[in-house]
Amino acid sequence: MKKTIIQKIFISDETTTKSNFLWNTIGTGMLAAATMLFTVIVAHLSGEKAGGLFSFALTIGQWIGTIAYFELRTFQVTDVVRRHSYAEYFYAKVFCCILAVLAGGGYIMLRGGTVEKAFFIFLLCIYKILDGYSDLYEGELQRYGRIDVTGKLLFWRVAGGILILTAGILLTQNLTVAVIAMIVYSLLMIFVVNEKALRVFEKGKLTFRKKEVGTVLIECLPLFLSSFLNTYVYSASRMSVDKVLDARYQLYYAAIFMPVMIINLFSTFVFKPLLSVMAEDYEQKRKRQFFLMIVKVCAIIVAVTVVCEIGAYLLGIPVLSILYGINLGAYKIDLLILLLAGGINALAFFMYYILTIMRKQNYALIGYGMEAVTAFVISDWLVRKYAIRGASVSYLIAVTVLLTIFVLFMIYNIWRGKKENGK
Repeated sequence: MKKTIIQKIFISDETTTKSNFLWNTIGTGMLAAATMLFTVIVAHLSGEKAGGLFSFALTIGQWIGTIAYFELRTFQVTDVVRRHSYAEYFYAKVFCCILAVLAGGGYIMLRGGTVEKAFFIFLLCIYKILDGYSDLYEGELQRYGRIDVTGKLLFWRVAGGILILTAGILLTQNLTVAVIAMIVYSLLMIFVVNEKALRVFEKGKLTFRKKEVGTVLIECLPLFLSSFLNTYVYSASRMSVDKVLDARYQLYYAAIFMPVMIINLFSTFVFKPLLSVMAEDYEQKRKRQFFLMIVKVCAIIVAVTVVCEIGAYLLGIPVLSILYGINLGAYKIDLLILLLAGGINALAFFMYYILTIMRKQNYALIGYGMEAVTAFVISDWLVRKYAIRGASVSYLIAVTVLLTIFVLFMIYNIWRGKKENGK
């Protein structure tokens, strides 16, 4: 089949481990930096209060966006025997995106507030829902072993969005108009570029099979609920800051929270490319390779966290203050607390993927449920009592609860497996 111009730009005839790693790193790195860059740009060009509103709206968008993701990709890329077709994942994704739009609208109506603020939050929900829809293409390309293509598509979609947002603010001096322009760009990238790229590999018809699509959704439901609850925990301290403190504190907290996201996203680009390999090792009962990989990834996450803690202690506050254009001198301890929490959360997130490979999604759901209950109970109280320090500590406590539960589940599974083999 003759390639279109878009396909020639994004898809090389052959791929290598080096190009897969390089482009996956570039794409994931851009995604990791995006939230920070968005917030920094808005804070500098539109002011502290606008930066705080943007950061909060993006947080809500990420939470609602988990419905669009529905953790389908986690199941999709570990479906190494192709029990489900691309068409089944496609229709499941469409259903989830519609549900996310309705949930976003419902949340905003229940939340109340001014029409302008509600509309702005809804726009950021739409943007993150589009991220969730794009994940369908990226997951299927990963199933074909082309994470180099995934990385390219992700980089240009996110980087282009950042440029559009910046240009929109400068040209119109209107943040809402700039966000709308960014959404239009994202739509074009997904439905034109991503679609063309995928069709080089996936040429099957999108046949709707209600029963199979329902099966996909049911199988992914525990994963989605886990992700939704975990994102709630990520958002809970920010929602408490928005509820209890002045709008500018939302920007201060977002600034010191940003390195946490970098640890989490850096860890995902370390282990996400390994998921299919680890799933095959587990399927083929290559236990030594499987557990050795777990140990290696955990060691990398711990090492990254330690390096980030040292860097933050020496340079973190001055760099973030310059970056965001605000004085963060009072929040050094809070930054270190949040970085520790970020490392703990990254370890827990990796354990979540391991439980998925083992098809123990219900265990993950129990863990995230207990984490969410912890965050719900302590966040508002700690923020009212200790302000930003309370928000930082509440997040640390919640993710520590999660990791502890996941480690206990892993130990239990290993013990049970040895006991069954002994019989």
